[in-house]
Amino acid sequence: MKSWMQQARETTGLTTIECAKALLLSEKDYLIRENNPGMLTIDELVALSFELNDESRRIIVEGVRSAIL
Repeated sequence: MKSWMQQARETTGLTTIECAKALLLSEKDYLIRENNPGMLTIDELVALSFELNDESRRIIVEGVRSAIL
C-alpha cells in the first residue's frame, strides 16, 4: 500500500530524486521518509508543498490530519 506521501508525490508527477533535492536529502533518506511519513518534519512538509500541486497538498493535509486525530 502506498503512503500518503507517495500518493502526493505521484499525483504531482515528481520523482523521488526531485523531492530529495527539494529537501536537500539523498534519495535513500527521502525514501525512508516517504515510506514513513510520520518522520517528516513540518519544515520538510512546507518545503515539499512548494513543489506540489493543489491536489497533492490536499493529500498531505489529510495524511497529517489522520495521523493526529
